[in-house]
Amino acid sequence: MGAAVLENLNIAAHELEGFTTTAQSKARIIQNLAVQLQSWLIKWDPKACAQLDTELRGYQDPDTHCVQDSVMALALALEHAARAQTQGRILGIIRF
Repeated sequence: MGAAVLENLNIAAHELEGFTTTAQSKARIIQNLAVQLQSWLIKWDPKACAQLDTELRGYQDPDTHCVQDSVMALALALEHAARAQTQGRILGIIRF
C-alpha cells in the first residue's frame, strides 16, 4: 500500500523516504514512541488531535483489534524526524 502512495506523490524521487514495516521495525518504532511519551517529550492538544488522542489511549499490543493509523503515523514521523529536519522537509520540531 505504501509503495503506491510513494509512486503517486508529486515529489522528486530523491526526496522520498520510504519505510518497510516488518514485525521488528514496527515494534522498534512503537517502542520509541512509548519512550517519547513516557518521557513527556511528546505532547498534543486532545481537542485539536482527537483521533490521535483516542488511538493512543486505546492502543494495545497486539494491536490487531484497535485503530492505529494515527499512532503509526506519529511513530513513523518520529523515526524520520531528525533526518527530515536536516534535509529541510520539516519547518521545525518543538521539544518540551
